Amino acid sequence: MTFHYIEVETYCHATEDPVRVREALGNLLGEDTEIEEVNTRGYYGNTITVMRRKISGKREIREFFERLPQEIKTSLRDSLGSRTDDDCNLYFRIDKGSAYLEEPELSDGGYVIKFRGKVEVYPAKREKALAVLEEFFSH
Repeated sequence: MTFHYIEVETYCHATEDPVRVREALGNLLGEDTEIEEVNTRGYYGNTITVMRRKISGKREIREFFERLPQEIKTSLRDSLGSRTDDDCNLYFRIDKGSAYLEEPELSDGGYVIKFRGKVEVYPAKREKALAVLEEFFSH
């Protein structure tokens, strides 16, 4: 297995439809995925719902990456150096709107679903993680 787990998180602001945000997550994670929701308040008192999910099973992780378009996987492979930290975490963001429309695209903006994947390598060294990820995204 390439990942110990993948943490998924997004914010549903008061101006957004929570049903649509859940659907965007479902399009990426699978329709039957349970999402943890925590309500909080923004700086100006606005309601924000934090939606999270931790993917940790081999099958669930494999199925998640199978749902992603090849363009995303290629882009991730081509940018591994800037997306992988010294703690062997891979970071990327997918635009919420594109996920809702079932045409997911990577994004650097703020209207996103955030992903942090903990790469499984021993010893936990960035160089080893990059090699494992390169192999993973080359197939």
